[in-house]
Amino acid sequence: MDAGALGVMVGNVETAEQARAIVDAVKYPLMGKRGAGLGTAHNDYVAPDADAYFALANRNTTVICQIESTTGLANLDAIAATPGVDILWVGDNDLSVSMGINGKFDHPDFLAALAKVVDAANGHGKLAAAQPSNVKQAEAWFAAGFDVLSWKTDIALYRDALKKEVDELDALTGRVRARTAPAAR
Repeated sequence: MDAGALGVMVGNVETAEQARAIVDAVKYPLMGKRGAGLGTAHNDYVAPDADAYFALANRNTTVICQIESTTGLANLDAIAATPGVDILWVGDNDLSVSMGINGKFDHPDFLAALAKVVDAANGHGKLAAAQPSNVKQAEAWFAAGFDVLSWKTDIALYRDALKKEVDELDALTGRVRARTAPAAR
């Protein structure tokens, strides 16, 4: 955080105690217990008025708790109720594995879990977030009430873009080879 990060996203948060520990690590007093090393990179090397800076930083530091297990799902309301938590993020693959329905994102139990996350977030003034892997899934998750969607992983985006480019080059080189191939005798 002292290097300038504006928040954290922590995987597999399963209890309110874990959520509280995350908030304590990244929020300044009175919201948390973050150390008060002021006047370094995150303050442009100028020591600010501590009270004003703490209030500003606490408002602008985002805490994202990933819900990735049935234990996290069972403790969802308590996690969502934790002051300082801003976003409940469904780790869809890990959650589905924990539920014993590996990657079955249209399974009724998984859809019920998504609804539970949205309800907990809405009930505690938090945002619900997820990372769909296709447009159909994004549409369904927006319709289910998710506020924040991250589009694919960086690796998936790069892979898809590279595949498109390689396919275009392959088609081009195939046409070039066909035009320049020696005639059959």
